[in-house]
Amino acid sequence: MRASTLEKALTYFFSQLLVIMIISAELQENPLITINN
Repeated sequence: MRASTLEKALTYFFSQLLVIMIISAELQENPLITINN
């Protein structure tokens, strides 16, 4: 069973959203890293 275009788009969107949330959490926990670099 192949995924429809909508399912692929939703999967991509949520995976990107998850990555953004993880990166945002990392930056909030370690603000000095981004400032010093």
